[in-house]
Amino acid sequence: MQQPTSDKQVSVDKPGDIITSPPATCSATVTRRGVLDMQVCVSAEWTDEQVKAFADRENLCGTSHGWQIRREGDKALAGAKERVQCKTLSSNVHIMLDA
Repeated sequence: MQQPTSDKQVSVDKPGDIITSPPATCSATVTRRGVLDMQVCVSAEWTDEQVKAFADRENLCGTSHGWQIRREGDKALAGAKERVQCKTLSSNVHIMLDA
């Protein structure tokens, strides 16, 4: 699996493909950084492993297990879905991760 390598923003056409000129509809970015949690906005097509690798690269976790995706049913999601549709980019979702 090929991983994104940009400092702040990467883009993909499909999982594993990296392109140098990001289209407006497909980019990955960290949208929230906390001490024990973070949120990313990534392509809806990304696998869980691609999401976690991006999170670990962009915001080093510091725990032995790295960032873990907050799963549906977790009380901290307050009933929200695991992957929430981005309001700005139709092909992206927001995902919360915990240390």
